[in-house]
Amino acid sequence: MFAVRLCDYGAYNGGSKDFYKLTEEKLGAGAYASVQTCVSIASGKEYAVKVVDKNEESHTRSRILREVNTFKMCKNQPNIVQLIEWFEDDANFYMVFEKMRGGPLLEHIIRKGYFTEEEARRVTVDIATALKFLHDRGIAHRDVKPENILCTEPDRVSPVKLCDLDLASRPVKGHSPPRMPQINSEPDLASPVGSAEFMAPEVVDAFVNDALRYDKRCDMWSLGVILYIMLCGYAPFQGECDDEDCGWSEGQPCDDCQQELFRRIQCGEYDFPAEEWSMISAEAKHLVSSLLVKNVSERLTANEVLDHPWVKQSAPSTILQTPSNLFRIDSARDVQQMSEHFNVMNRFVAARLSSRLEKIAINEDDKESTTDSISSASPTEAPPNQFGTSDHKALPLFMVPPEAFVDAFS
Repeated sequence: MFAVRLCDYGAYNGGSKDFYKLTEEKLGAGAYASVQTCVSIASGKEYAVKVVDKNEESHTRSRILREVNTFKMCKNQPNIVQLIEWFEDDANFYMVFEKMRGGPLLEHIIRKGYFTEEEARRVTVDIATALKFLHDRGIAHRDVKPENILCTEPDRVSPVKLCDLDLASRPVKGHSPPRMPQINSEPDLASPVGSAEFMAPEVVDAFVNDALRYDKRCDMWSLGVILYIMLCGYAPFQGECDDEDCGWSEGQPCDDCQQELFRRIQCGEYDFPAEEWSMISAEAKHLVSSLLVKNVSERLTANEVLDHPWVKQSAPSTILQTPSNLFRIDSARDVQQMSEHFNVMNRFVAARLSSRLEKIAINEDDKESTTDSISSASPTEAPPNQFGTSDHKALPLFMVPPEAFVDAFS
């Protein structure tokens, strides 16, 4: 058993104990956290639990509380993954979410084997709806990428839900500010560590130049990149060089590729190759072009995306080449590797950016936090044969003792 403290999020049942058994199904992993399936012993229902290592310096308690509070603001929003409850013990934080059975967007498209422009439109509606909800509350997601867009069902691509608010900007009560706090660059943030395909020009600028700002409209650029990928199966901005030994496409660092990618993003250089794009409607291309706009004042907002003609009406049922292009290396594992490559730079930048934001907000967090006490319980072993003939292996349990209940949101 894990000895944990609980901030309940609606699943606590009076004075009864609540248990979760971890299974061996891994849903994702990163440098500081992993996501796997857990099962409620009381109901047998599956959830996804994000396990965050407390030894990771960039993930402080105040940062976890900030993420939890952001999810609280998103309760019952249909296109944002719902946080059920969270725990902590001496080693980790545990965040229990509803499980999205369809998996990440690009992997789902690969498994499905076909994808239409109308399906891309529906996914765009869902993402834009989630972003509108966040932006209306002054929250920038700042990490909109395919891995953070999850399909709810295994047999259809939509609806989708946005997840991972770890890097979201602080919620603003009462109004939506025009800009986020100023973030100054640090020299090594421009180091050649991987890919940045989803970063908006102003975000790249923030790490290349000093004293620049960016705001929630960076999410709309990222939506434009994702829409582009959904319609053709490859990213609009890519780094490349003439070195035959370059490992950029496998996620390895290459300064020349990094700089060329930055240059293309900052200049807004992309095109619509005829092989894939000749079959795609003019309205869809217009929406992409209206999102991948360097001048943030001219870039569409989430509201404007939802009012766009391509979004408001049914799109053509044209079958796209997206699955075959995503699958061109002939392995779903390679597609996952490509997605990982997309995120190498994002993780590095995100960790450094979050570290800076942590310093900015730490005084306010100390004043606001009212949940400093930690309850504990004694560890025990999982009961044998808890799931009978199930494939779930008996692994450690979460236990939420009644005396550990703390409602941090009342």
